[in-house]
Amino acid sequence: MKQKRKTEFFKKFRKHKLANVGLIIIIIEILMVTFLPIILGLDPYSIDSTGFNQAPCAKHILGTDDIGRDLFARVLYGGRVSLIVGICSTIISIIIGLPLGILAGYYRGIIENIVMRLADIFMSIPAMVLILVIVAVFEPSIITIIVVIGITGWTGVAKLIYGNVLSVRNKEYVEAARAIGTKDREIIMRYVLPNSIAPLWMSVAFRISQAIMTESGLSFLGAGIQSPQASWGNIIYAAQNLVVLTKRWWVWVPAGVLLMITIICINLVGEGIRDALDPKMKR
Repeated sequence: MKQKRKTEFFKKFRKHKLANVGLIIIIIEILMVTFLPIILGLDPYSIDSTGFNQAPCAKHILGTDDIGRDLFARVLYGGRVSLIVGICSTIISIIIGLPLGILAGYYRGIIENIVMRLADIFMSIPAMVLILVIVAVFEPSIITIIVVIGITGWTGVAKLIYGNVLSVRNKEYVEAARAIGTKDREIIMRYVLPNSIAPLWMSVAFRISQAIMTESGLSFLGAGIQSPQASWGNIIYAAQNLVVLTKRWWVWVPAGVLLMITIICINLVGEGIRDALDPKMKR
């Protein structure tokens, strides 16, 4: 049965042409930001003292920034950082939100009240404001950004799982398992979780893209990844200077275009997963 579901999922996903294109582009991006700097020996921190604010040329194909750092190297390393932040922070959100949502939905009562009210408190505060406050308390770094975005994103995961567990916990097969004395832990792992988690897989891609945008927004505001470490957000930060924005397009356009393409492609993959998992979705 599981093998049949997997086969059906991949068959439906392959029919979603835009999702396949998005997935191919994301894979190419991951391979490029991972291996291309190693193959070409690129260094995002080295300074070319003869080429400050240099336009794209044979030596620097994307030009250099205001202190002579190669922007091609920084865009590749920045992509690596942005993707790591997006993926790792999403994993943290799932690690926190998944068990809390299951516990709240399955046991209800006081656990449900505590978890849901805590989620309501988190969701009542604008996410960017909360993240900025936490980052201001701790030193901005890639670890801090990952943890903060991950912690502030658990509420969406918990609410999603909570709603699905509520609809599963009273199903006949769950009631039958309780009637024969099956322990709660086994019921949750064998019956509740497998039948509640599908919508979470649908939302993972969207959460990764949201986390990447949040990191880029923080870096653009100067509260995210700090220079000299590169991310697409703090590369685009240079566009706050009017001269750079209007006359030195090579400083910020490549990172901005890659950020836009990445977000679009991840969202397309998310739509493909959603359509493949949800039998009610038709194309």
